[in-house]
Amino acid sequence: MVQAWGRMPFRKIPMKKKLTTSYLIANGFSEAGVWSATEQRLGVPPELPQKRGVYAFAVDERVLYVGLASRSLRQRLNFYARPGASQRTNVRLNGLIRSLIGEGSIVRILVAHPQDTQWNGFRLSGPEGLEAALIEDFDIPWNLKGSTPTMGLSEVNRASAVAGRRPPGSVPYAILDFVAKNPRCTELQIAKGVFGANAAQPQANPYCRKLVELGRIRRLPTRPVTYLVNDQDN
Repeated sequence: MVQAWGRMPFRKIPMKKKLTTSYLIANGFSEAGVWSATEQRLGVPPELPQKRGVYAFAVDERVLYVGLASRSLRQRLNFYARPGASQRTNVRLNGLIRSLIGEGSIVRILVAHPQDTQWNGFRLSGPEGLEAALIEDFDIPWNLKGSTPTMGLSEVNRASAVAGRRPPGSVPYAILDFVAKNPRCTELQIAKGVFGANAAQPQANPYCRKLVELGRIRRLPTRPVTYLVNDQDN
């Protein structure tokens, strides 16, 4: 069955260029520390500035996420460290960062404070413009709206930055295999089945979304949401 999925055709679109930490640092970003984690919560570096700006999360040279802090970088990253239940992006990033740290990765934080500019008398926000340009121009896997929607399965694996810890493509294929063996499973069940008993739903969410976009699994309109592989009956 896995071989059948591997032969499923899908339209290829040229991939955007990957964003690296070297490129960011060469163009005005600076290191602001690394994420830490305990069993209870994530830890924000104490030296994070209170001013607004653009931030990036990275492992080694690969930038995984960029975001905007419209008021305070320290305040914005604290939302990832202690997300509210309804804050979907904060919960998703919290799970991904914790997963990486649990794998032994060091998740770096880089920041920049671009100045505002003007156009025909109008003020243009430097941080907002920089964030939008980076997402538009580069393949940044955790920025789901900006990621190339037809990346291959090995790239889906790299999107959560654990490819260096597992064989390339193993996580999405493990999810495909789990869904095939457990039809109509939830994201929480997928997370626990693939990542372990202590896993949380956000660890599976970005993989499931991307596999749906690739046409490998489909999302059923149930509550909670459940999944089937595309050659399984409803």
